[in-house]
Amino acid sequence: FLNLYAKNIKTYLPLKTSKGTIYMDLYTYGIFNKTISYINNNIDKNASILVLPEGHIINYLTDRKTDMKCHMMDRLYHDAFGSERARDEIFWSNPDYIIIIKKFKLHDFFHQYLYKSNNNPSIIYIYHHYEKVKQIENKLGQVKIMKKKE
Repeated sequence: FLNLYAKNIKTYLPLKTSKGTIYMDLYTYGIFNKTISYINNNIDKNASILVLPEGHIINYLTDRKTDMKCHMMDRLYHDAFGSERARDEIFWSNPDYIIIIKKFKLHDFFHQYLYKSNNNPSIIYIYHHYEKVKQIENKLGQVKIMKKKE
């Protein structure tokens, strides 16, 4: 998961949820603890959440569903099926919320490709149909929580 980059970090903190405890480095813990707390306190239990480019651990830890057939929209997915198919998957699943995770030193994934492209169909669709309700960040990364527009 996100801790793969933290080989030299010696301090791990317990992130406790009703599903159990996982250990994360200081920076990942801070941002994910805030994200999970926000979801648990502000998003209805029956709401569906899509986490991009991947992050169904958040769905699991918060007990929120996702209706996506493909839970990982990384560069391999885009290369194999195309950007339009990725956008269509979002359209078909029609999640109530989309959470976008950026950075966290996951350069092997498609962060540059997905987030810096002005003509990426998925991003165009998301920003047209969803609005940002919360942004949580630290020096390693950023989490944007987007809610479907009424």
